[in-house]
Amino acid sequence: KTTTTTMSAELKWQIVKKSNKYLLKNRGDHRYFSTESGNLLRLHSFKNSGLANNKTISVEADESGNVKVTTKTRKAGRKPNKGSESVILRKGARPATKSIKGIASGYRADLTKLAQARASAILLSSKTKKEQAKSSRK
Repeated sequence: KTTTTTMSAELKWQIVKKSNKYLLKNRGDHRYFSTESGNLLRLHSFKNSGLANNKTISVEADESGNVKVTTKTRKAGRKPNKGSESVILRKGARPATKSIKGIASGYRADLTKLAQARASAILLSSKTKKEQAKSSRK
């Protein structure tokens, strides 16, 4: 029987913070961005890292324009392919933000507002602009 040990989130961050596949370095103002899944703000920092943290929340758009919320499960360290749970929110903006609040508050409360803001942005971008008819006033 083999036993596996997992690394702490801080140690993972020390390993991946200088260079990884998802790191985008902006030469002008020294701001680093990251494109990894689970990083809500797309900023390269320990708090927002989807690679280093054991608990991450990812909010993305699916094929039909609905919001897809993905969280890491306990198996994520041992089996990364099977280590995530996804929920697709189809109801609209207010029910989606309420659902995200329920998911994130028990999981990672510090990311609740960020996840809600990202879902709102996704829903706003997927809306089609309706042409407003000009009213004729006399």
